[in-house]
Amino acid sequence: MKTYRKLRKWHRTLGVSSAIFVVILTITGLALNHTERLKLDQRFVGSSIWMDLYNISLPKDPSSFATKNHQVTLLADRLYFNATELEEQADQLFGAVELAGTVIVAISGEILLLEQDGQLIEKLTGSEGVPAGMERIGLSSKNKLIVYAAHGEYSTDLDTLEWLESPSTSSNIKWSTESIINEPLKAKLAKAYRGKGLSLERVLLDLHSGRILGSWGVYLVDAAALLFLILAITGVWMWSKTRKQ
Repeated sequence: MKTYRKLRKWHRTLGVSSAIFVVILTITGLALNHTERLKLDQRFVGSSIWMDLYNISLPKDPSSFATKNHQVTLLADRLYFNATELEEQADQLFGAVELAGTVIVAISGEILLLEQDGQLIEKLTGSEGVPAGMERIGLSSKNKLIVYAAHGEYSTDLDTLEWLESPSTSSNIKWSTESIINEPLKAKLAKAYRGKGLSLERVLLDLHSGRILGSWGVYLVDAAALLFLILAITGVWMWSKTRKQ
């Protein structure tokens, strides 16, 4: 009887201690079981505390080009028009210029034509004559788009999209060059980039597995699982003893 009372006391203490784990595992488990319905992979955590915990910050070497009215920036493979992320992704950003109210952006193998609000007008690729091996873009003194590519300079008229090999007249071309991101825009980009860098699904998965605390968190959840096992065994044993009395 003495053993029974001691075990009951420990069972009660362990049960209270494990309550927090039960709550976390239950809530995260239920949520993850309905990931698609809750769209957890499409919801993002924007808290700076969580971003710092996951070491999510702006890439060290962003590529950014300023036009007359806007700035286009590539962070990792994500492309931003001012502080708004575009749907298009890219490995490289070669330049951005404005011509007749259209913002022209050169990325890996493509040229994007954008409205002043960043909406995509048209995407030009090799099938529309975009030269292979683009390295930079600019505007000629006659307001023609100039592309410097692997085999030389090419000019085009955006209305006809006829590409012509152009003799080297670099002195008459205003090339798009990389620009510094000012602090206000950098803060907006950081918020936009970090806010979409951590999905709610990932946070819940890491909470459920304990990985939110690193390798020690996994061991902590393992210990909690063993604790639940002990509670189950002692609970069944005490129940069997009660049945016999």
